[in-house]
This record gives sequence, C-alpha cells and structure tokens, in this order.
Amino acid sequence: MVKPSIDELTKGKFNRYILVIATAKSARYITNVAGAMDPANIDAVSENGIVSKRESLEEKPVKLAIKKLYSGDIKIDEVTLDRALHAGLNGAEGIA
Repeated sequence: MVKPSIDELTKGKFNRYILVIATAKSARYITNVAGAMDPANIDAVSENGIVSKRESLEEKPVKLAIKKLYSGDIKIDEVTLDRALHAGLNGAEGIA
C-alpha cells in the first residue's frame, strides 16, 4: 500500500483529479526551482523555503511533492487551482 493514501491526501476536501494536478504542478515547481539553484551550494533553499537543493537531489520530484502536500508545506488553493486548470497556466499557479 502506498503511504500516504489518496484519502489521507485529499482529506475529503477535493477529488483525485485535483490531487493529481496539484502534485504534477508541485513537482514541476520543485524541479524548476531546484534547477535554478546554484549547483555548487547543496544547502541552498528556495526563497519561500519550500524546496532545498539537498531534498531535490535525494528524492524524485513527484515523491517530494506528495510528501510536501501531505505535510502541509504546499497547500492546494482550490480557487486558484481551478482558474489555473481552466486557463491552462503552467508552473505553481494554484499551489499556495
């Protein structure tokens, strides 16, 4: 069984589709931010404190995104996420 479960991640607030989109957008955000960091500084942390270079090297982006969604480091803003889905926006729009 995969931990955390989908039910634990959604907490009954949103559906699986939104969870998939939020995870994908979070993983893309993590990849983009970690890639823009100085490769020589393994202890670098993003401006908002969500991503560290060390974390991004130790975990795959999707797994890291799921962990951060579960822990609450990344929150799903349903209104903004809904706008992003319908507008076709890229990156971390909809992720607070």
